[in-house]
Amino acid sequence: MTPVYPTVRPGDARPPVDPYEPRDIGELVFDALNHRHGVLMDRMGGTIYLRPERGGAEWEADPRWLVRPAAVRPVGEAAK
Repeated sequence: MTPVYPTVRPGDARPPVDPYEPRDIGELVFDALNHRHGVLMDRMGGTIYLRPERGGAEWEADPRWLVRPAAVRPVGEAAK
């Protein structure tokens, strides 16, 4: 299955040294591999499922690439 959004080829980047592990469904995180914010929808095995803040197609994220957003804002608030 092809990801909805392109990902960085493994040789182009390295995951963050200190990845963030979201705990709550609905929590906002930043997917550093895909360079986008997402809302935690589910977790199955080693895969995290995120959805854009304002809705849209869910995507699979590697938990090693998740970090806390620079400025955490309530879900649904427009990105500035």
